[in-house]
Amino acid sequence: MRNSGISGYRCRSYSDLNEGTFPTDEFLSRLARELGIREDPLDFRRRFLDWHPRLYPSAESLISILATECRLALLSNTNILHWDQIRKATSVFRHFERVFLSYEIRRCKPDAGAFNIVLESVAASPADILYLDDLEQNIVAARRLGIQSIQVSGSAEVLAAISEAGFDTSGVHPQRGSDYDVAAH
Repeated sequence: MRNSGISGYRCRSYSDLNEGTFPTDEFLSRLARELGIREDPLDFRRRFLDWHPRLYPSAESLISILATECRLALLSNTNILHWDQIRKATSVFRHFERVFLSYEIRRCKPDAGAFNIVLESVAASPADILYLDDLEQNIVAARRLGIQSIQVSGSAEVLAAISEAGFDTSGVHPQRGSDYDVAAH
């Protein structure tokens, strides 16, 4: 997945929303205040809702192939506002045995608690899990728990990591200039 619109942004309200500890009806006005945004509330809501991860081209074909070879789980730092839009935009999540959303489990990566919830729920040894992510702090946190973790950025790195782990990716043909991050955001 990739983020569109606002990027690299962190504030307490957004963290609270992603951890499911802040009501969505109050979130946007609090966020606008924290960021010093003085635009029309409806315009700000529209911009905020446009800022959500989108699948890279070829991501669904890669995920569907992997789903035939292994169990898939998704750990994503997201909130209910964005998740509702993402779910409506793609059916790729049907390939995942389990989907762990930060706002539901009330933990965000790189918190070890988020990874521990996944480990307990999927009943797998950390050494039996291959975790891909684009953020170094998430990779470091997962490795501390014994999870095989690879930092990836772009289609070539994702394909190389998955191929090196022994999965058949011959049916995946990335489009020129495309990338994907199948780990989770």
